[in-house]
Amino acid sequence: MRWGVAALCAAAVVASSAPVAAETSDAAAGGGTCGVWKERTVGYSLGILEALLPDDRGGMLLSSSTHDAIERLTPNGKVTVLAKVTSPGQIVWWGKNKVMFPTGDALQSGALSRADGTLQILNLKTGRLRTYASGLTMPNGLALDRDGTAYVTRDTGTGTGITRISAKPGHKVTTNWSKLSDTNGIAIDAGRRVMYVDRTFEVGAPVVRIPMAHPNRTTQIGDLSNGMPLKLLDDLFMWHRVLYIPANGGGELYSVDTRTRRTCLIAAGLGNPSDVTVGTGHAWRKGALFVCGFDGTVREYVRT
Repeated sequence: MRWGVAALCAAAVVASSAPVAAETSDAAAGGGTCGVWKERTVGYSLGILEALLPDDRGGMLLSSSTHDAIERLTPNGKVTVLAKVTSPGQIVWWGKNKVMFPTGDALQSGALSRADGTLQILNLKTGRLRTYASGLTMPNGLALDRDGTAYVTRDTGTGTGITRISAKPGHKVTTNWSKLSDTNGIAIDAGRRVMYVDRTFEVGAPVVRIPMAHPNRTTQIGDLSNGMPLKLLDDLFMWHRVLYIPANGGGELYSVDTRTRRTCLIAAGLGNPSDVTVGTGHAWRKGALFVCGFDGTVREYVRT
């Protein structure tokens, strides 16, 4: 989500700093011993970044709010523009050689309830961009179910809840599939038929489980407030049933085990982190966490 002037100014200051390396532990969070993570900066001064995804071809796809574009970062720091779009959000795979992402993920769209958002599909091989669905209000997070049904979140404003977009021709848009408002990060455990979301402006920084068959029967499985009620939780990524969640306002990166509900603080002192993903090899270390933020930085975290 694109934030206001104060946040943008703060991000610009942090983005001007040089790359750093550090080690961080969750011990400071009082959440037990979850290991030590080594940090390395792999890209900086990239503008305000909303989301990232390895393209399995040696690049890292970026949703750039500053440049209104889907960009590609390579390990040597080179950035190229793949598509010019307005306020792109979460990026997910959609079949072979293609990714899907929302546009219209802007604060003013949510605040004014403007249905100017879309879902776009970008062919990474040909560069072709096409509109999959339209009429969405501030689509931010995006998750695909196993049948291709898409779900998008909205973290500013109310009235649309979590929106469902059918995979059938016509791609019918259904608002309030779940009436839960103020949702941001989203992931689906397709085998267990549950969805996980986090909430941005909700006091207590909650992480919520939603059964796919009963989308309004929600259960809180995590509280990431840790003494700071408003953490501004952002996009999330699920890997091996563990959720990885950046706290944009808290400058932190957390993990939440969906089986045990154990919460760990992986990193702190980040510049407005907005998204996290896991490396798949292909120039981005397999199993490492990669985090982007409004400070224009992409960082790698490896557990030691």
